[in-house]
Amino acid sequence: IKGEFWFTNTPVSKVFEEIERQFGIDVIYNSSANRNYTGYFNKNNLSEALMNVCEPMSLTYEWNQGKIIIKYKHL
Repeated sequence: IKGEFWFTNTPVSKVFEEIERQFGIDVIYNSSANRNYTGYFNKNNLSEALMNVCEPMSLTYEWNQGKIIIKYKHL
């Protein structure tokens, strides 16, 4: 109702699918890792939503030709 989407132990690929739907964008996340996400994002700000999901998962994102590409952070 408030534009907030909460997830508990949800595959991160499903979270990115929801971001795609809410913001009308393409998110490229090519990983075979079975990682789960617990947290939320608000559909009012795409950058904040991506940061809320990527930061705790040690992921980064970049814009490339109108798409968002998700990558692992290099340590």
